[in-house]
Amino acid sequence: MCVPTLYDRAVRLPLGEVQLGLRARGLDGWLLYDFRGQNPIVTRALGLEQVALLTRRYFYYVPADGMPVVVAHATEAERFSHVPGDVLRYSGWSDLRESLARTLPQRGQVAMEYCAMGSNPYLSRVDAGTIELVKSYGPEVVTSSELVQAYLYRLTDDERASHLRAAAALGVVKNDALAFIASRLAQGELREGAVQDHVARALALRGLVAEGQSIVAAGVNTADPHYVPTREHDGPISPGDVVFLEIWAKEPSGVYAQVSWTAYAGDEPPPEVRARFNVVVAAQEKALELLRARATAKKKVLGFEVDRAARDVVKRAGHAAAFVHRTGHPLSDTVSAGEAVTFDDLEIHDTREVVPGLAWALHPGLYFERYGLCTGVSVLLEEDGLAVTTPQQDEITPLGGLR
Repeated sequence: MCVPTLYDRAVRLPLGEVQLGLRARGLDGWLLYDFRGQNPIVTRALGLEQVALLTRRYFYYVPADGMPVVVAHATEAERFSHVPGDVLRYSGWSDLRESLARTLPQRGQVAMEYCAMGSNPYLSRVDAGTIELVKSYGPEVVTSSELVQAYLYRLTDDERASHLRAAAALGVVKNDALAFIASRLAQGELREGAVQDHVARALALRGLVAEGQSIVAAGVNTADPHYVPTREHDGPISPGDVVFLEIWAKEPSGVYAQVSWTAYAGDEPPPEVRARFNVVVAAQEKALELLRARATAKKKVLGFEVDRAARDVVKRAGHAAAFVHRTGHPLSDTVSAGEAVTFDDLEIHDTREVVPGLAWALHPGLYFERYGLCTGVSVLLEEDGLAVTTPQQDEITPLGGLR
């Protein structure tokens, strides 16, 4: 048995709960595997974020009953001194295979980060050869997707509180950014990068951090869902432009919030733009209605169903081809995680259950040749219902009215 030592982040995997969950699902164990960082789920589970890159493959087996086992190379075994369980050291390939033979069951089912037919790339982290190796000892390999979501991505009380604080701050930063754009437009030329810098300063003043830079797009640049201004490509914001903001941030050790907002550089958006934006708003509301209704009724809802609810609204309006991304993604300590259930029936058919204790960014959008339209909120599903944690948009914001 290893004696735990102090690391910057402790093992996140709740072993007792996991073993109960394995037994409830009829699984013999959960086998976590990584080689040179190809499986970030293991890094999260075992609290290895602050450990220098491991250069040899390693396994961590959690049986439904009994003590977990680490199988690690002799040169790196000490890196796992904080991980509960027995440590089996190997040096050569024959040692590795002998250690696996001692560890794995000869029958039954073992969960790994694998999805049949590569159906979910966020969870298909183990190479085919390693799957074959594990199966050679006797067990069937099944997906760990429900285990990952249930035991590694549900928010703790502290994480939930940090998300709510970040969400409240983003509402203020978003309003400040819109007022900044309106004011600067009234004075003359304004470029996307200046707004992006303004947002970054506002986030920093509130002690928030973010992966990458917020999206600030105007005119034709809004037609690119992932456009971000750079030094080489920093477009102007001109009267008559559709303007789009997407801002995400978190406390340094917290959980992200995200807000998406569409504005118009003028007093009144053109009728076509307003009508199409109303479709986006209706799609968002239909997805929220489904989540609320199922939560209230204590009925199961699957990730693809949320996406389909929004997508059906868009399809009926005749814009199916313009909705080119999923409706929503989970929020955790990374901004666009897919390890927990996504609202997606486009890029993947996500059949995982939407469970309490998770947060998401929900942001349907339409993208045409000359402009794009999107609005998005952060949502948190709790045991007693759904909470929308960032401001919700019901019409395009006319920046002329903010001067």
